[in-house]
Amino acid sequence: MSQPDVPLPAPTAALPAMRTFVPARARRGLTVASQRDCLASVTIDLLAGVAACPFVLPPLALVLRGWWPAGALIAAHLFLAVFWAMGRTPGMYLVGTRLADAATGRDPGFGAGLSRAALLLPAAVALFLLADASLPHPTAPFSRQPVVLWSSLAVLGAAVFSHTWALYDREGRALHDRLCGLVVVRDAGRPGTNG
Repeated sequence: MSQPDVPLPAPTAALPAMRTFVPARARRGLTVASQRDCLASVTIDLLAGVAACPFVLPPLALVLRGWWPAGALIAAHLFLAVFWAMGRTPGMYLVGTRLADAATGRDPGFGAGLSRAALLLPAAVALFLLADASLPHPTAPFSRQPVVLWSSLAVLGAAVFSHTWALYDREGRALHDRLCGLVVVRDAGRPGTNG
């Protein structure tokens, strides 16, 4: 016995029509920053951080004694969270980019800046552990244990994946920015930028 043919319901006006994707920031006039601009701003911020180390690390070493590396990482990430909450780090300012809330185009706020810093903190810890493992030590440090080395490499691989995501994302956003609801854009309000 064969099943009787059942007619499919005709499309009605109640079904939503297919829409072409138009990013909300395009409607607000925001231009996504290029990967070159993002790399330049990160490089400037890293160089500024290295230049600040002689001024920041000795007081941390005195206050936190043996825990100064952890204190330095936490201080650096709180520093970045504050700058990201305002929308730009010093490197972003010099390059002419800013961080914006993807939904509104406004400065992200401290919560989003802290979330972005928290997503990038494991990569900084992994990089610190790998650097520590490469330095000569009289005894085998914690960072040279195989599980720590492999975990650090895996975390750094995830950070590279997160940044590489921006190359293939249709909106040009890195994975950590997509998770936080942020986007790096050209700063149209700053003279000398063409965004």
